[in-house]
Amino acid sequence: MAAPMLRRLCRVPQSLVWLRGSRAVRPGARGMLVAPRARGLFKEFFPESGTKTELPELFDRRRAGSSPQTVYCGFDPTGDSLHVGHLLTLLGLFHFQRAGHNVIALVGGSTALLGDPSGRTKGREALSAKCVRANAHALRRGLEALAANHARLFADGRPWGSFTVLDNAAWFQEQHLVDFLATVGGHFRMGTLLSRLSVQSRLKSPEGMSLGGVLLPGAPGL
Repeated sequence: MAAPMLRRLCRVPQSLVWLRGSRAVRPGARGMLVAPRARGLFKEFFPESGTKTELPELFDRRRAGSSPQTVYCGFDPTGDSLHVGHLLTLLGLFHFQRAGHNVIALVGGSTALLGDPSGRTKGREALSAKCVRANAHALRRGLEALAANHARLFADGRPWGSFTVLDNAAWFQEQHLVDFLATVGGHFRMGTLLSRLSVQSRLKSPEGMSLGGVLLPGAPGL
């Protein structure tokens, strides 16, 4: 039922009533992080100390010289519709947009073709390139519709940030393997990757981890 419900939200603006409770919220830079976490939108921050000083200063646009920040979230096109599992991440993106910061919803049209070790004991089922393209197109349409309805129904007179929907297939499709390894591979630190519990569990499992999972570890936005 989750996918049809989100499709309906995309088509029928009046169904977005579940967002109205946040319309009157005008958080400061600190409350912008603390209040959503209290509501369950954010599970954790890293480093945790950043919520006390660094992040509030970064997101405080009232300070002299402060400029909008950019926040992104990846959406894997493993299905042809948004679903209830995307709800918290979308609320988080809208939260930052209303605070005046720019957000990017990034569909993983290329990385969906590769392995994904995050939180899984084995690689996800491979999808054909045609299926991934169709799913990515459907997700983009759903995200654009939700963003348009959000802006139309909940504008409060304050300047909002932008909401951009991208697909990483736009730049990965033209990327050659050797060029990628030469320009990007040098920035990967294996220690950081191997320290993740999800990666450790995959390495110890009978299925192991694919090369694609190592290069692009569950990050549709890379």
